Amino acid sequence: MYALVLDGELKSALTAVRSLGRAGRKVSVGSTRGSAMAGFSRFSSDHFVYPDPKIDQDKFVAHIIKAAKRFPEPPVLFTFSDATYLTVFAYRKELMEHCLIVLPEMNAVTKAFDKAETYTLARMLGIPTVTEYEYNPASVVSFPVVVKPKTSVSWATGEGKYGTAEIVFDAASYLAAAEAVEAQTGQSPIVQEFIMGSEYGVECLAFEGEVSKVFVHKRIRSQSPRGGAATVKTTVLNDPHMVAMVSHSKKLIAELAWTGPIMVEWKFDTKEGVAKLMEINGRFWGSLPLPERVGVQFVLGYDVLARGFAAPKSRPIRPLTTQHFLGDVRWLWRVMTANDPLRAELYPHRLLALGSFLKTTLSVPGDVWSVTDPLPFFMEYIDVIKKYL
Repeated sequence: MYALVLDGELKSALTAVRSLGRAGRKVSVGSTRGSAMAGFSRFSSDHFVYPDPKIDQDKFVAHIIKAAKRFPEPPVLFTFSDATYLTVFAYRKELMEHCLIVLPEMNAVTKAFDKAETYTLARMLGIPTVTEYEYNPASVVSFPVVVKPKTSVSWATGEGKYGTAEIVFDAASYLAAAEAVEAQTGQSPIVQEFIMGSEYGVECLAFEGEVSKVFVHKRIRSQSPRGGAATVKTTVLNDPHMVAMVSHSKKLIAELAWTGPIMVEWKFDTKEGVAKLMEINGRFWGSLPLPERVGVQFVLGYDVLARGFAAPKSRPIRPLTTQHFLGDVRWLWRVMTANDPLRAELYPHRLLALGSFLKTTLSVPGDVWSVTDPLPFFMEYIDVIKKYL
């Protein structure tokens, strides 16, 4: 049996390669760069370079089809970024002739990948969301607020571009951030209240709205104290807010009739004492190494689902914390150097941060490092250096 893993530069893709390889799958890894770490795993049979789907979707799809044709039977196709997932979805008819893919309906993808649509759906279902303001500085009750695009990646200008959320502190910076989002995406931004609190992810695998696997993690640290990709995260087993988050997540997934992997992100509003919906990731997520390490087999679950079988049962979940070392180095650098208006609210004391970083590095397993598969750990650094040269 065969698998085609895209986005080979990402740790989630590396996790999939290792999981599939251990299960006896022959895995080919693709990326926009030949130095992508997942391609150097001992579980990768080969790796190849494809055109960036943000720049040329037609050529990207042609390369994927060519790679799939090298196998004696259609491989299961795995994607790990919005750009590749949405391109695969847009060209699903062509790709399904050569690959095994399980996808939801168009309406579900639109609602999951458009944050404005997601919030509308959540409010209709009675699910708590972060307070939104009209796109007008005069409507903002108080600063800071968060300004972000409706979609994480957009091809509005012809070339795909990722947008990021920005915390702004006054009307002038608000206008600048909003205009940047409009220029990049061709759409008005979403403006939300900035709330303090812990962040959670409810990770699921579903078929036509029915959840077969669920796992909950809590973010300990992100690449920036302001947010971003999780660098240190831990298993959630007995959190008092877990039941509500899982229940609301399943309600969203059922309403979408979602098929495939999906993660629902939450933030606990400490002021109001309630978990509020942040966004939906309708694909495999960055914190995938944690559930896979504790035995929640999302990757193999999707693999057998794509082949028309029931997802395998997961082992009992155990407490575990993992670290993405390179991402955590970035967090530490920002803590040590950033001149941020939110330093008092979001940043730990520098010496405490250094101590926490060292303790984590010495005591918890890494997302990328593996004694039995060490080369990807070193290739991650080489790949990052080559990316910016």
